[in-house]
Amino acid sequence: MKQFLIGNLILTPLAIFLFGWHLGVPWLGGVLALLTCAIAYGFFIYKAWDATTFVALAAAILFSMLLWWLGGTTWEPYRSAIFHATTGFVMLMSVLLLRPWTMSITGQQGQARRREKLYRLIHQIISAYWGFAYIGIGILLWQKATGLAIAALVLIGAILSWLLPKQGVRYLLQRRLQKRSQAHWPAPDFSKSKEWDVLIVGTGLGGLTAGALLANKGLKVCLLEQHSLPGGYAHSWIRKSRQAEGAFRFDAGVHDISGIWAGGPVTGVLSQLGLNQALHWHPMRHGNVKNGRHLPMPKNWADYISQLTTQFPAEAKGIQALGKIIPTIYEAMFSLGAGRCNIPTYPNTVEGLLAFAEKYPLAATWLDKPYADLLAEHLKNPETKAAFYLLSGYITNKPDTLKVNQMVPIMGYLLHGGYYPIGGSGQLVKVLVDFIEAHQGKVQLKTSVSRILSNEHGVQGLELQNGEKIYAPAVIFNGDLLTHRTNGLPEAMWPDPQRQALSQAQPACSAFMVQLGIQGNYADLPEIWHIHDDGGSMSIALTPAPDHDAAPAGYTSLALIKLIAQNEAGKWMPPAGETLASWRKNPQYLAQKAAYGDQLITRAQALIPGLKDKIVLRIDASPLTFQRYNRAQSGNIYGLDEVRLPTKTALPGLVIAGSATHGGGVEAVIISGTLAAEALLPGCLAP
Repeated sequence: MKQFLIGNLILTPLAIFLFGWHLGVPWLGGVLALLTCAIAYGFFIYKAWDATTFVALAAAILFSMLLWWLGGTTWEPYRSAIFHATTGFVMLMSVLLLRPWTMSITGQQGQARRREKLYRLIHQIISAYWGFAYIGIGILLWQKATGLAIAALVLIGAILSWLLPKQGVRYLLQRRLQKRSQAHWPAPDFSKSKEWDVLIVGTGLGGLTAGALLANKGLKVCLLEQHSLPGGYAHSWIRKSRQAEGAFRFDAGVHDISGIWAGGPVTGVLSQLGLNQALHWHPMRHGNVKNGRHLPMPKNWADYISQLTTQFPAEAKGIQALGKIIPTIYEAMFSLGAGRCNIPTYPNTVEGLLAFAEKYPLAATWLDKPYADLLAEHLKNPETKAAFYLLSGYITNKPDTLKVNQMVPIMGYLLHGGYYPIGGSGQLVKVLVDFIEAHQGKVQLKTSVSRILSNEHGVQGLELQNGEKIYAPAVIFNGDLLTHRTNGLPEAMWPDPQRQALSQAQPACSAFMVQLGIQGNYADLPEIWHIHDDGGSMSIALTPAPDHDAAPAGYTSLALIKLIAQNEAGKWMPPAGETLASWRKNPQYLAQKAAYGDQLITRAQALIPGLKDKIVLRIDASPLTFQRYNRAQSGNIYGLDEVRLPTKTALPGLVIAGSATHGGGVEAVIISGTLAAEALLPGCLAP
């Protein structure tokens, strides 16, 4: 009904023209009506709303003025009929232009939703009805028909305008909820547990987070890890050099962490566990090297947007628009995390989604849509778009495949900063392991799991590679799904659509990393550098100077990182007739590995001249290395490629944590672990 009333107000220009005609000065009414259209058009453009209706109105007024000029007083008795018929044609014109006029009167929320196909279809139907209704009213008035038929047309339109948007949007939201719906089995009954309440396969940050949160609530948790060190890609390790007195510490993959702010998930989880004071965070600075030019990056979002506006003045309007839109969507994503460790979530009811859409219309529209589409609405220059894919390499090597809800959180590095834990990423792992063990939990290393035990009632426990069986009413799988999809995982854990998706899923990208101990202190340089040259993109991560245990005095530890697409990663794997153990010692493989590392070192000299001569310790890691240590198929570092699975599987008691549910990155996997814990113990995120 509100749209119906506002819709008639939007037709004010036609009413002005009709009033001028009634007074005998249609030319004056026409000029005032066109001026009103121009003002309204400017206002709608300023608000970034669809202003097509006013273009059509102006055309209708000009047409009516032409009729008056040609016919004079001939049309006097039919003013009202002409008004309604012309209005109807304007409405139909908006439908033909795929800019339904009712969409223009829905305010900010409707303007944001206009990209949703069902929402547009609803307004196409409503606008088309009103178009034919007004034409019908015009015909009835021309023929001097009774008011009953006219009233019926208006009443039907009013009811349609009131009911159809509401019911259509509810249907749209219900469909969205169904797509996101997970298994609905109840939480396990831990009162009947014997030795363990929850078994966790893998000690990546997802598994450690889940284990710590559950242990914090009194559950007995046991984590099983095949490696000799916990942490997955977040563990740290030590190596000595013969050329330097002391040892160097390196991180397996984590060098920059987001979510460290008052409303951030990492801060929220650590606060819940009482561990905020257990870690000391160093703010990381970023810089770019583009074709040999050093370009320091701004420390905050506003300065970054200002820099881009100066760099790309032709796209200033689009840059500034995105400068407002992205933080708005980011805020919306984290708005429902209060009281839940700041974990971003979506409402799970239609009413909740309606309230969310009312408050955050842009987020409601864009979250599930391609990020590339959002950029395309505001930018044309590929270089400008690339600037808004900044740090996408933290989660993928294929940024064009990302959705808004995947890329916008990465902008948190500019909105709230990225941080490094003094003591290395392994220090974060240690804090979580210590917490679990202090709360009657267990972290068992060098223990491989062969399969998950289950029956028709749900998960029963785990069988280890040595044949030992451990029983528990719940299991969290934090390993590589692709490695275990053909064995070890019960078929019943996936409904058919998910089983098919997993069977077709491919591993995400891998990486090549060169860990270096070098002479010199580089405290004056930003810690993270992004190099763009003829060889593509790569990153350099210097350990922060305040982290004195990372290298001997007078030396620095750093990592050179290059993402490797899966079609290239396969070339590092053992050829036919070779095993992983034999191939990693093969001279051909070793030569290939050394040559690739040499290339990265040469490119890194654009930042650190003479780097080759400063090296006192070097360790190279290829995709084969990542597969060997993390048992990740093809050495993938971000889990599944373009596939995200629900936390709860169809098998009661079995949940997933890690990159398979939320993608790569520390913040993402900590969120995944938090939701895995909540799935098994609802309410465990409450303070």
